[in-house]
Amino acid sequence: MAIKNTEKIKNKKTAIIFDHARVDSSHCLTDGLFRPLSRAPSKECLDVSHIYQGYTLRWLNYCKLNIVDQSVFLAVHRLASENGRIERVGDDHESPVMKEVRTALKLEKEATKSDCFVLDTTLYEIAKTIGVTDGGENLKMIRSSLIRLSCVSFLIYKGDDIGDTFFKTGLFSKLAGTDGRIHVGINPMLGKALAGNQSTFVSMAEQRSLGSDITKRLHVWLSSWMRTGDKRKIEIDKLVPHVWGENAEAETMRKRRHSIRKSLVELNTLSGWSAAEENGAVLIHRKKL
Repeated sequence: MAIKNTEKIKNKKTAIIFDHARVDSSHCLTDGLFRPLSRAPSKECLDVSHIYQGYTLRWLNYCKLNIVDQSVFLAVHRLASENGRIERVGDDHESPVMKEVRTALKLEKEATKSDCFVLDTTLYEIAKTIGVTDGGENLKMIRSSLIRLSCVSFLIYKGDDIGDTFFKTGLFSKLAGTDGRIHVGINPMLGKALAGNQSTFVSMAEQRSLGSDITKRLHVWLSSWMRTGDKRKIEIDKLVPHVWGENAEAETMRKRRHSIRKSLVELNTLSGWSAAEENGAVLIHRKKL
């Protein structure tokens, strides 16, 4: 996506759904990219992959990402989905600040040929989009999450040989601006969805109304797995890895089934969804509103 236009995006052909985050679908469907972990920083490294048409998409980080990170990730995309909010930045951009944000994404190999997108925002705006108060602890939490997200490396290679990596970038980059504003660099892969390519729309209104981290993660995965108006059936046990990133031993699996069932009850409180379990399988309906 080598776009050299440096003006802010005002693409009237791009369909923007009000109060939805527009996200590259692989970042919603990949098991283990975001998990319902404790709010304390994870001491385990992130290393997850998603196979798509013979290509491996891989994310690496010094720690795993939790549901706060998912919420901040979605909030950035929600704000970036607004017309005129993001700026295309190539290596020939005239602004030194914008070039610094692009450089911080650590674009390598074929990624160097692509423009990144930059969102100008504040911690307060991200907090409002997530649905939390703008108190000091929440702003500190968001700032820490942006740092974790900016440390994630994203690679693409063919097959299973990481030595054949042909696209490499950071997930986000973050640079302090003036008057409390921050510049968030969004990598070219994520930018394709924002520019109108294949994407998942995740309702932020629905995310804000959910209380459970497990339900928030399940909702994001289902939003990508199902189109509006779809009815699909899936086994409870198959939902577990989509939430936690992996299956588990018998006792833990039993607890996770119970947690999934509680999350389906919460999902049913949303006007756009319904879920009914029968014989270990769940019929899920994503309603047209």
